[in-house]
Amino acid sequence: MRHLTRTIVLAIAVAILGAAAAACGGSGDTGGGEKQTYTNAQYGFEMTYTDPLSVATITPSGEEAYAIAFADKDGPEVDDQYANGIRVAVSELGQTIAPADVPKLKDELTTVLEKMVAGVSGGEVTGEVTAVEVNGTPGFTLDYRYTMGGEELACRLTLLIKGKYEYDLTEQTVVADWDELSPTLDQAVQSFTLE
Repeated sequence: MRHLTRTIVLAIAVAILGAAAAACGGSGDTGGGEKQTYTNAQYGFEMTYTDPLSVATITPSGEEAYAIAFADKDGPEVDDQYANGIRVAVSELGQTIAPADVPKLKDELTTVLEKMVAGVSGGEVTGEVTAVEVNGTPGFTLDYRYTMGGEELACRLTLLIKGKYEYDLTEQTVVADWDELSPTLDQAVQSFTLE
């Protein structure tokens, strides 16, 4: 569980989506509200997204094996980083976790996540850690807020576990944009599929 806990720290600490100046669009960004599907063969996932989201290349943090963002590049920026969108990070766990064992992690994850959110500037848990299943993959979700660069950000972390990998999907917007943009973000997260 120790390795899993370290990766959760990253989910809370690096939810911001990436440097605006360094981000670039991926293939398949055509605009016009059409659905685009991002596929990652190495880590076996795909996710479908629509405008205003487009691919933003980012660097993994800490022990993450891979990270990618789907940002609203025309939306607000905080500290020269896109504030609205989804960040997907993949981390390798120190052990393989069977699907039936994932729900057993809830109490420990709740403690860890609440402490992590409390340790971030302006961090506040705004919902309970809830067990979820996204297209057959078990995990948990948590809503929280924190402050960066003087701006309050609303977030929803969906943490999925399959085998030896943890997939952290962080939906994030400035608080003023959450109600309008969260259905688009949630639709993309709900499309997340693992092989």
